[in-house]
Amino acid sequence: MSQATISENQLNSLVSTTVTITWKAFAATAAEKGRIVSSVSFVLPHDYSNGEHTLWLLDSLYSNTNRYQGVLWNTIEPLLDPRRTHTALSVGDEIQLYYSESKTVYTWRVEEMGWLLVSRI
Repeated sequence: MSQATISENQLNSLVSTTVTITWKAFAATAAEKGRIVSSVSFVLPHDYSNGEHTLWLLDSLYSNTNRYQGVLWNTIEPLLDPRRTHTALSVGDEIQLYYSESKTVYTWRVEEMGWLLVSRI
């Protein structure tokens, strides 16, 4: 039985969302606050650019990283630096979502009451 392969162009044309989580909230010193402490990236095979889907994804990432369990956590955990000091999303941490279909990048920051859209590129 032959194994099917897809080209890089076909792979890039698939609808997907690339998620990058950057933990910034807990830096070792006050001077490091707001700087990148650690980050992970992974691809989800779905376009979450619809407003409801985006909020569901952000809330699920928050929940999974704070509970250290769930489907998204199972994707994130193996990617983490073993020297990490903090993986629960907290105020100041950021999530970047790249939507392959629209080639748009949104950066969201965890706030005390929900999410703040920091940038759209």
